[in-house]
Amino acid sequence: MRAKKLWESGIIIFWCIMIALLIKRNLPQANKDQISIKKIALDSEELERDTWMGIYLEEKKIGYSHFSISKAIFEGQNAYCLMDETFMKFKYLDQTYDAHIQARAYVKMDMKPLYFSMNIFTEVYRASIEGRTKGDKIEVVVDSGGTTLKKTFPISSSTYLPLVVDLILPKQKLEIGRPYRLQLFDPQILSGEYITITLKRKEKIGSEEVLVVEKDYKGLITTSWINMKGEVLKEENPLGLKMLSESKEIALANGKFEAGELVRKASIPSNIFISNARNVSYLKVRMRGLKGFVIPSNSRQLVKEENGEVVIEVRKEWIGEPGLTKEALKEYLLPSMLIQSSEPEIVNKAIEITEDDTRPWEKAKHLNKWVFWNIQKVPTFSLPSAINVLKEKRGDCNEHTALLVALARACNIPARAVTGIAYVPPTGLTIGEEDRGSFFYHAWVEVYISGTWRMLDPTFGQEDVDATHIKFLHGDIEKQAEIVRLIGNLKISVEEYK
Repeated sequence: MRAKKLWESGIIIFWCIMIALLIKRNLPQANKDQISIKKIALDSEELERDTWMGIYLEEKKIGYSHFSISKAIFEGQNAYCLMDETFMKFKYLDQTYDAHIQARAYVKMDMKPLYFSMNIFTEVYRASIEGRTKGDKIEVVVDSGGTTLKKTFPISSSTYLPLVVDLILPKQKLEIGRPYRLQLFDPQILSGEYITITLKRKEKIGSEEVLVVEKDYKGLITTSWINMKGEVLKEENPLGLKMLSESKEIALANGKFEAGELVRKASIPSNIFISNARNVSYLKVRMRGLKGFVIPSNSRQLVKEENGEVVIEVRKEWIGEPGLTKEALKEYLLPSMLIQSSEPEIVNKAIEITEDDTRPWEKAKHLNKWVFWNIQKVPTFSLPSAINVLKEKRGDCNEHTALLVALARACNIPARAVTGIAYVPPTGLTIGEEDRGSFFYHAWVEVYISGTWRMLDPTFGQEDVDATHIKFLHGDIEKQAEIVRLIGNLKISVEEYK
């Protein structure tokens, strides 16, 4: 029973942990009425520091954060060296896991980026991300499980790294209640975005004046208490995560941290138990707390607004979209940074699995079945690289999805990753007195065959995906970041199923 529950709960562990680690690295989109923060001028003597914070979830100490900045020389020019380390302990079902990130960056005296590196560690995964600015580009190299990936991203002359945000704010003459924006490049999701900053009020902590600032990440609000030196004294977010400024000794707590149940916090309890969930052919739900997120409506899931709520009816059928041109399907056939469908290892494995079968749908089903039976179901905090999954043969739904998309594209079958939610029977993770099961954030695959997008779930082993799968979006990792506004806010009421 334990093994079954583990694979049935193939949620997006990556995003649960990522949100916690992004508690002070928010990268939101900007609104048209926001204004840019003024040019930065900083006193180097004030900037140098070494600070520690404890990380708490529901009053449990689950980890720490350590940040330092010092003057340095980088490739012959004056610079600042920023060091940031975050550690958290979390629980999934009855198992405890550690997540550890170490980051280093060199920035110019005006805080513009020169170089960054980041190392991500868990018991089952290790990755490193390195980036270097060259003119109007950042060249990024990702080493994921021994596989090296390279990509170049365009940046503007006003792009910064997330680590510098809190240092900048006290030097700006921010008006209370007025939104500001700052353009950032985030190594963790390999994407450039805008941070939206609003000064809510000024307070005093003891005799020290602090700015109370809201930072909005696509609807996920983090509140920070920042002193006039740019030191963060406290931070909070909607998941119940809290960071408090502490001495090194208190922050480290002699290594005695409690495991936080982040997965439980991110799940969406169901109001009723859904029996035989993997065979449900029809589902009707009401949703609230979408915070502006638009659920796609198509021939499989009909979405409409009713009395201020969103009503969704899902049927277990394919999504009709006939007549898509080769140009429209091109992006779903090409390799990408984490979907390495043209690599010989992926191509050869796809040929081996499908053998001489020439029927696209049969090929897709063979690939789905192979991924289900050959990839171990384990919670993983990683950048889901297809070639790394093929090598390591383990991961959660993100890893299963990345590999299946790559294998399908290697067979010239248009494929894309889907992010949404799926119902999982009771696992003991649900908040409340009675566990009726929950909807978990989940990833699966769509393949385009004969004018229809057909869904496959390589984590659940489904060739005919059940109707409790509700699609939110499709796309790679930077696109998936859109769902963070929902976590901790989304509520679901099941009205009917069969």
